[in-house]
Amino acid sequence: MNMRIVSVLGLAILLCVPTVGDAASGRRRKAGRSARNRTAPAVEERAAPAPEERAAPAPEDRAASREPDSSGPPRREQAAPPATADKAGRFMVNFKIGPAFGAYNAGHQGAIVLDAGFSVLPNKNAYILLPLQFQFAEGGGAIIVPVGFQYDIAIPKAPGLYLYPRLSMGYAAFIVSALGRTQASHFGMITPEFGAKYVFRGRWNFGGEVFSLPIFFTSGGAALFYRLLVSVGVNF
Repeated sequence: MNMRIVSVLGLAILLCVPTVGDAASGRRRKAGRSARNRTAPAVEERAAPAPEERAAPAPEDRAASREPDSSGPPRREQAAPPATADKAGRFMVNFKIGPAFGAYNAGHQGAIVLDAGFSVLPNKNAYILLPLQFQFAEGGGAIIVPVGFQYDIAIPKAPGLYLYPRLSMGYAAFIVSALGRTQASHFGMITPEFGAKYVFRGRWNFGGEVFSLPIFFTSGGAALFYRLLVSVGVNF
């Protein structure tokens, strides 16, 4: 009887030992899987950079972002206005000479103009004039003392070239000598004119008037001349 009991207990022990081993190995496998599951997020967290590290660009990237994009079309720079020859100063003096054709109630004469002017504007283009004039012919002539105004209009495409209208008015004395006698006649005068000149290196003037129409008048009548004048002068 006792032997049977011992045999049964031995058989039961043999049957239970594999079950316990299997349970222990199962527990060991389950513990390993849980340990791997716990360490995997930590590895991922260590591998992934922090949001601040991803957002902050490198100093070189920041400097490059501030530089203008040179791949686009170049910007056009505004063209400078064309340069014009400046004059040496506000004063000018010119010498003019040419024919004075009698157009009405007058004979043909020669004409000389001693022209002085001062620019009243800083651009040196608006002149107050004192153009002392002489007209001469055989047997007589005229002395003309006017004041006037002239404005120089620069031609931008031709630096140094100017067109100018001018107007003068004043007093004229015609002197006639005949048979040993000298007689003077007194007139008022007005002269519209238009001309052109070239200013060389800002100082030297070369030009003249293609239209000069002196009109002399008095209570007894009027006389009219048409003049063509060439001129040279200086600015200072």
